[in-house]
Amino acid sequence: MVLRQNLFATTNARVVGAFCVAALLHLTGTVLIPGYSAPFAIRAM
Repeated sequence: MVLRQNLFATTNARVVGAFCVAALLHLTGTVLIPGYSAPFAIRAM
């Protein structure tokens, strides 16, 4: 019997998932909060 590794259990998939969540949160903040993506705000982060 051949055991297949779950695609979402790999470290690379978790890293990609974390980047996707971070990008989604940044996009949401940009849309909902005025000035969220301003250069000063990004430097302050």
